[in-house]
Amino acid sequence: MWKKKIAATLSVAFLASSLTFGSTASAYIIDVGMADLAAKEKAEKDKKEAAQKAEQEKIAREKAAREQRAAAEKRAEAQTAQSKNKNDERKQESRERETQSSLLQDKAVNQTANKADKKTNDDAGKAMAEAASARAPMQDKKAAEPKLPVSEKKTNALEAPVQNTKKDAPKAPVQEKKTEEPHKGSGGLSKTKKGLEKERFQELLRDGSFVYYMDMKSVRYVPIPNRQEKMIDVWVKLKPNSFSDEGYSSSGKYYLEHYYINPKERKIQFLCELEVTGRPSNAIKERPYSSQNWENLVPGSVEDDIYHAVVKQVKSSSGLGGSMAPSASDILDMLNIGL
Repeated sequence: MWKKKIAATLSVAFLASSLTFGSTASAYIIDVGMADLAAKEKAEKDKKEAAQKAEQEKIAREKAAREQRAAAEKRAEAQTAQSKNKNDERKQESRERETQSSLLQDKAVNQTANKADKKTNDDAGKAMAEAASARAPMQDKKAAEPKLPVSEKKTNALEAPVQNTKKDAPKAPVQEKKTEEPHKGSGGLSKTKKGLEKERFQELLRDGSFVYYMDMKSVRYVPIPNRQEKMIDVWVKLKPNSFSDEGYSSSGKYYLEHYYINPKERKIQFLCELEVTGRPSNAIKERPYSSQNWENLVPGSVEDDIYHAVVKQVKSSSGLGGSMAPSASDILDMLNIGL
């Protein structure tokens, strides 16, 4: 029985001691944890403060560097301005010295020129005086010389042979030279450029604005592409109507127009127009032939007048290049009419 009591007492004591130790250990552990936490917080705070301090120092250093650079730039600008002012002053002084030197040189040149002019005037005056003094004795000498009689002067021995020579020399055939025949060539009398111009360009018609001429040298019959017919290839010159035929000059302003004319279908085709002053250039660009470019004649239009005038002139002209031979359809029409 007493053994059980002892065991119970011991267990109670052990339990109490364990409880006491556990609370002490727990308190210790808590204290240690708190100390570590405080240490960590302090370390973080110190680290943060150190970083802030370093950042502030960095900002302060950059600010100081900027201030130093600004101060250095200001000093450099001040030195540059000062050196520029000195250079300007030196240039101004140099200009002033050059101006003074040029003024002195001009003054010296003017003095030299004045001296030379004065000397020249003095020399001229002396020469005039000497000439006047020399002329006076000569005039006196001429006045003192006896005059020859007029009859002796006319019968001078030197003039007599000349008169005899004129009488003996044969006279030139003046009349024969005036009546010399003009030069004749293979085509008869030589023709002027104006005459050739009028012969080449025959007048077609006139209106209130222009006089129309046909080039007789280039007009001809040419085959119509892809057809058994021919058309008239003609150039027409247009001169302003303010000029007359007599006063026309080849160097005046005029126009040249190129046409194709189809007499069978009574149609006309425009190729180009040139505005010419003087002589025309051969480097031109024309509209090529096209069956779509044929135009019907509008009664009373310029094209209508040109068409009828050209066809009439071509029919009345002989020796036109590329004769207008009848086509196969014309022959068939003639045969049908005959039948």
